[in-house]
Amino acid sequence: MAILYKVKVDTISIETKTLIVQIESFHPDAMNFSENLGFAMKILYDSAKSKSTLSKFIDHECTMSETWMQNNVKGFISNCKLIEVRTPEIEELMDNGSYLYWFGETNQANAKISITVTNTAWIEHLSIASNWGSTAYDTVVDYKDREPINPVIDANSFSVDYKNSGGWIPVNGQSIKEYSSSWPVLYMPKYSEKSYRRIRKISYKNLTPKIIEELLFKTVFILERTGNKYFGTLVPYGENFGMLYLKSDQEADFYLKYKADIVTIGIAEFNTNDPAKVKII
Repeated sequence: MAILYKVKVDTISIETKTLIVQIESFHPDAMNFSENLGFAMKILYDSAKSKSTLSKFIDHECTMSETWMQNNVKGFISNCKLIEVRTPEIEELMDNGSYLYWFGETNQANAKISITVTNTAWIEHLSIASNWGSTAYDTVVDYKDREPINPVIDANSFSVDYKNSGGWIPVNGQSIKEYSSSWPVLYMPKYSEKSYRRIRKISYKNLTPKIIEELLFKTVFILERTGNKYFGTLVPYGENFGMLYLKSDQEADFYLKYKADIVTIGIAEFNTNDPAKVKII
């Protein structure tokens, strides 16, 4: 998705857990500013660095799921306020009965928005003048009240028990369209990538045929030399292997992999206590 907004942090208050951001619209599809909590959640998500606390609790699949947004956004964000809109033309805010917003057609539009989070951990990766691009848009749902999400991850809550942990679902390999084969029952990750973490990181030089055989039909993370990252189930493909990522119990995406392209590969384990999981199957 194309970047719609340029975002820059104006102020941050640890005491009130609030940041104020300047948002500049520079795309014809981005003539909208809003107090919608989903709009604020996507702005924050787009700011998250790979090692930030926020990135461990929310991923792309979360922001694309209306159900996840409805059930979990208030665990991260308690308030969003549209402070001001600046355009050469109409600056009047509109009210849809749930929140204020601005929408218009102009060549230039800027806004200032205040976002209050439930825990300072969600904004700890930001500082004054931090800036990033965003694809934010409103998610129009009835956001449910819930307790604030605890940013502390319990190291003892992870499991590689494919059958009993709740993190995987058994799928008959022969039933997957386009990949029908003699594969055994596959235990596919049930939730999005952020509910798993990598263990036993193996580098390219240690990726022997025996190790590859041990990893087959397991859920893994792969980092390639190009910088691309993949998450899914490792399956054989001729003399090579590939990553299988299930979109339903019968449809999957497949990515052919070559050993020489891999920097590291690691088995995934499931966070049984993830407070805001999003199902992919």
